[in-house]
Amino acid sequence: MGSSFPFSSLTGEYVEEAFVKAAKELEGKYVLVPTKNFLQFLPDPPEKMPTVDEASFKKVPSDTELKMYEPLISALAPFLKTGWSLVNTSNAVDPNSGFFMEHCIKPDITVYSNEGEPSNDNLCRAADMDSFLEVKPHHFHEPFGNKADELEKTSGYARDTRGQLATYLNAMKAAQYRTHSFGVIIVGSTCRLLRHTQSGTEVTPSFDYTATTHLQTFFWRFSHASPAQRGLDTTYQPVGENLETRARSLLNAQGEKLYKVSVDDQSFFVAAPFTRSHHDPVGRGTRCFVAVDCQTYQKCLLKDTWRLDACHQESETYRKLRQYQVPNIANVLAAGDVPGQRCGYPSPDWIVPLNATFRQHIHYRIVLDVVGKPINRFESTHALVGYVRDAFEAHYMAHTKAKIEHRDVSVANLVIGEKDGVSRGLLIDWELARYQEDANPRTYERIGSRQFMATRLFQNPPPVRTIGDDIESFVLVLLWLAVRYTPNDMLPKARAGFLDHFEGEETKLTLMQSLPSAVLRPLITTAPFRVFLSHVAALYQWRYASTQYLGADPSEAQEEEEKLVAQQQKLESHDWLLEIFGARLKDDAWQALRDPAVNHDVLRSEAFTVGKRKSQLLEYEVEQVNKKRRGGENPPDSVGSSPSRIIIFHV
Repeated sequence: MGSSFPFSSLTGEYVEEAFVKAAKELEGKYVLVPTKNFLQFLPDPPEKMPTVDEASFKKVPSDTELKMYEPLISALAPFLKTGWSLVNTSNAVDPNSGFFMEHCIKPDITVYSNEGEPSNDNLCRAADMDSFLEVKPHHFHEPFGNKADELEKTSGYARDTRGQLATYLNAMKAAQYRTHSFGVIIVGSTCRLLRHTQSGTEVTPSFDYTATTHLQTFFWRFSHASPAQRGLDTTYQPVGENLETRARSLLNAQGEKLYKVSVDDQSFFVAAPFTRSHHDPVGRGTRCFVAVDCQTYQKCLLKDTWRLDACHQESETYRKLRQYQVPNIANVLAAGDVPGQRCGYPSPDWIVPLNATFRQHIHYRIVLDVVGKPINRFESTHALVGYVRDAFEAHYMAHTKAKIEHRDVSVANLVIGEKDGVSRGLLIDWELARYQEDANPRTYERIGSRQFMATRLFQNPPPVRTIGDDIESFVLVLLWLAVRYTPNDMLPKARAGFLDHFEGEETKLTLMQSLPSAVLRPLITTAPFRVFLSHVAALYQWRYASTQYLGADPSEAQEEEEKLVAQQQKLESHDWLLEIFGARLKDDAWQALRDPAVNHDVLRSEAFTVGKRKSQLLEYEVEQVNKKRRGGENPPDSVGSSPSRIIIFHV
């Protein structure tokens, strides 16, 4: 199957782009676990499991998918705790499950505990499902092999089945508060059990479910296990509908589910998160909430994340920043790991592929004193530049005084905080920060938000980061906000084309090499802001320049090279941009202007929208950039990819 078109030119089969992308997200994030060891995730209940009637399982057809559902449901029913149910949802899409690329799920069979009231009237409900079974009649749909070096089968069918399973597992954890999720894949008469965490997925070897008792044992144990053992995060404690009216009022959460959450030895009320990073299949799964302290009823920000074990705790980083009096950062009210909740730590029974990239994550929460507004709600372009300057000063002081590198500068991580009636820009999310005293740069997957990541970091393998890469992220943030939210006369289609430059290495490199002309394209209507951007662009264009672009005469090549090196070294310091901030923000006439943010139209092509993930958009943005779509309805983004370009500059 081809991964670039909705239909394969080889087979004529429909290709669901979300499955292709989900499979890509989980590449290298599978390990094999022997079935008997896998079953130890669930305790053996005191009640004796019913005798297995092998005949009822052998009667399940293995060659026609539609004929498999009901016989399989009937055969498995005795192995579920009273009150549990298996429901044929093969034709029942859950319209509320479009978390990954807006693809809505419909597993063949959905498992419900029926322990609470259904969240809605849909037959398939990701918010309520405890597990699922996906059924495939043909061996070529088998997604996995039984050896470590063949675990991820390479055919298009296998890839798409893995992606399909990933969307189900992901929808469960995105719609619910979970530490892990279980699933089942049946291919013909063979079966595998799955357990998914923020690190990846543990998979059993295939077994014949008509000749073994593994599947029956799994469901017997699973349905008798506690909610926490089944993967529900019970540290989110539901608050009764008629309780805590004051907290509901403060959170504007009337009619919504309210939870009580503990952080260290303090408790907070939260409703729904306002971020979407937890919609991603693996990774930190960050949820940010406006919270209310259970004792003081003070409003604050609660961040729930699965931090990387190898990174410093964010609260530790904040303490160090405070120690060195770094300005324009939030204060920590509470923080700590969630006891007993971690994933990705190797087990002796794991069979690990050589290409595995399982990361160790620890469930962690931090509470900050400032909720903040998204930076795209600025009241004027002068204020916007001032807010970015504030965050840049925090970055500068962290680097020079505290010796800390942020490494994830993005539009989402610059917010507007207010204290005593004065607004200022804050640099938040220090979760991926690196201390300069750390022995070696970390070599995980590329760190940072894609649109605002320095262009040269897209090389494969990524080069060692420099402070200039974070400074480039600030330049990209300014340019992105200028096009997307400042007053300008750019047409919607042209605006979309410009914003597309932020998505990849080649397009971003083109943008950075043509900065002086690029900043003129948005047709910015506020002259002082336009002048400010032109000053930034005039200097920053040198980072990706070379003597061949300068058109230097061979006899002058050495002199031109020396000039280029000097310019590029200058850009590795905060000083040049601080000078521009200081000079331009003194403009009293600009400060007097009232040119607030404008939520411009962005007319994206269908080709772009299909491959776009919500998580790549502005986390704090209230308005969504792209219109919603149904999974699989639109054509793909692009065909093929460009070869990696090596970018060299002197530091």
